[in-house]
Amino acid sequence: MKLMRVGFVGCGAITAQWHLPSIRGTPGVEFTAVSDLDLEHARTMARKFGVAHAYRDHRDMLGKVDCVVRAAPTATHAGIAGEFLSQGVHVLCEKPVATSRAELDRMLASARSGARLMGAHCMRFMPNMAMLRRVVARGWLGPVPSITGG
Repeated sequence: MKLMRVGFVGCGAITAQWHLPSIRGTPGVEFTAVSDLDLEHARTMARKFGVAHAYRDHRDMLGKVDCVVRAAPTATHAGIAGEFLSQGVHVLCEKPVATSRAELDRMLASARSGARLMGAHCMRFMPNMAMLRRVVARGWLGPVPSITGG
């Protein structure tokens, strides 16, 4: 089985507390690289989670990863995700994925060679959310015009 080489752009709290620990034991995944504007912090994260390479510039990962997890400030999502998508690299982007519809359209237009863009809306995969979806779909609650959550 070919390993999926994964890189992380941005080594803030969400990456350190959730992404790196949760993906660590995933079969078929190889942590290839992390990048952060604070290179020393990137190196610390790389050592802590057994990632082979740490970079200051995310572009140093191009050609070395099959997928990146984007967890940096929202204003940078469109530009960085577009760079990876245009090179055929899949992107999982923390929410909000973009600051405008125009940015999202640019990101999607950048995708080539089957590269995929996905928003990290992890709550939708939780068992209780799947159960709620089934309950609503089966009409057990009657008409449900909207659902909000905090």
